[in-house]
Amino acid sequence: MLQYLSDLVVNQAQNPWLQAILLGLATFVAEDPAILLASSLSAAGLVSTLHAFAGILIGIAVGDLGLYLLGRGGYKLLPEKVKKNPHLDKMQSFVRSYGLLAVILSRFVPGMRLPVFTAAGLARMDGRVFGLAVLIASAGWTSLVFFLSLGPLRYFLERMDSTWSIMLGMAGIITLVLVYRYISARVRKAVEQSQAAESAARLLACGPVDASKLRTLPPNSFFEFWHPGIFYIPIIFHFAYLSARYRSIGLPVLSNPGIRMGGLIGESKQEIYDSAGPVARRHILKSFAFSLRRTRSQHFLLSSAGRVREVGLHTLAPACLELLKQNRMSLPVVCKPDLGQRGDGVAFLQDYRQLEARLQSIATSLDSGAEVQYIFQRVSDYECEAGVFYVRHPDGSARITSITLKGFPVIIGDGNHTLEELIDSVDVIRSRKRIYAKRLDLNSVPAPGEYVYLVKSGNHKQGCIFLDGTSLRTSALEQAVNRICGDLPDFYFGRLDIRFPDVNHLRAGTDLQVVEINGAGAEATHIWDPRARLMESYRTLFYHWNLVFALGNSNRRAGLKPPAGWTLLRELRAYLRLASNYGVSD
Repeated sequence: MLQYLSDLVVNQAQNPWLQAILLGLATFVAEDPAILLASSLSAAGLVSTLHAFAGILIGIAVGDLGLYLLGRGGYKLLPEKVKKNPHLDKMQSFVRSYGLLAVILSRFVPGMRLPVFTAAGLARMDGRVFGLAVLIASAGWTSLVFFLSLGPLRYFLERMDSTWSIMLGMAGIITLVLVYRYISARVRKAVEQSQAAESAARLLACGPVDASKLRTLPPNSFFEFWHPGIFYIPIIFHFAYLSARYRSIGLPVLSNPGIRMGGLIGESKQEIYDSAGPVARRHILKSFAFSLRRTRSQHFLLSSAGRVREVGLHTLAPACLELLKQNRMSLPVVCKPDLGQRGDGVAFLQDYRQLEARLQSIATSLDSGAEVQYIFQRVSDYECEAGVFYVRHPDGSARITSITLKGFPVIIGDGNHTLEELIDSVDVIRSRKRIYAKRLDLNSVPAPGEYVYLVKSGNHKQGCIFLDGTSLRTSALEQAVNRICGDLPDFYFGRLDIRFPDVNHLRAGTDLQVVEINGAGAEATHIWDPRARLMESYRTLFYHWNLVFALGNSNRRAGLKPPAGWTLLRELRAYLRLASNYGVSD
């Protein structure tokens, strides 16, 4: 076929643009041979370099666009079974995640152009972005092959009478073939290894997030793991603007007069739980607080509910076990700081050994005279968790402004692959690998069927996967949350972290167990969905800061006085000192 096209091209020497069109058509038969054909004809002087290059460039670009349109237009024709194929989901996720870069790189990786370009159409990639990527990739690849082969071909054609030149040319061609085959083999091996690990990495359903959905998620939004000092710069400026507008930097504290510092910082979790009325108490998981103060080396004062006793490092765990019994609780329990944020210091204690290890870790981190306060909380009956953001206005109207579904990925071992290999096979989990590495041995090989819980705390900082679940909001859920929050004294603004049996119960507002209540410092955490967009996330944050200042201003008009800015700074410094001793969370 190429020989026939070659003859046609040569016979159209009087019409160079027709030659270009014919060379472009040749790329539909076989791209790389067509490029070499154009290069050889140009080297022999049978086709001008301009027309030869333009023809194959346009032909390749049109072919690439054809693959994209095939995917975009043919999606509706696919059977439902094919649409639900996990490999198709993974390819679509790859294209959505890497977009422009994916299309460009696939042009240079053997065997990737057809699936990636077609998947770009299936994934509804922006046609303008794809067109730009194709232009860059086609120009780069065509130039590379065409001009790298053009020079040597001209050199050898001019010296065809030399036996050594012919032999050297053959050696060059053989070398190019061998290099191409080597690269192809390496790429194929890498893909096979990735697929092998992927097939081995089985995932349990992780709360309300279906395990199969994790494989289709992009690794993360491009801003998800920015340093807070960078991400929150616009929020700092917006906070400064609102402070100037309302003439008070401490006004957010008044958004929740019933909570110390409004829940902005330095609030006691247990005080919030204890202040709840009977309706809210039925939903809040049972807990009690205890404090630990270091008096001298290896000696501590353990106090709870007004009772104080001196304990040693090795009698601390038995003493706390006795406290659990006195409060009609037993292992397993959650141990977390009473003054804590962002999941710092949270530990799930399954047995006495873990209880002893955690308490000794807390105790040994204390300096002489230092004191910390922690909470023991009953473990929820349910695996599903969501962060539900609640706002109640002065006129009594209340609504949910955000729902975040939380995914707790669990890897099932196969006895062959390391934990790191299994993690690497799922994009959204791989992007959090550095977080999991702080508490897990990634070089270990989980036994067949062994469950490895990558994260237990429903906190983004600890590696929990957050998804936007605001679409699950119903009037029944809003009424249920309003009953709970309405039974908290002067609570107007914040987020409830809620456990529930399944999504249907969440929508119905039934069987809700409150894990934590966050005040003015809370965030609408659905902004950390891997699919989130930066400007939408900022709009969400601006919106909630506008609300918290407006609520604070309303309560100021009612006669309350906001704290000074130096008070907020003092509270922040005190919290940072405490948090430095909290250690690694689960």
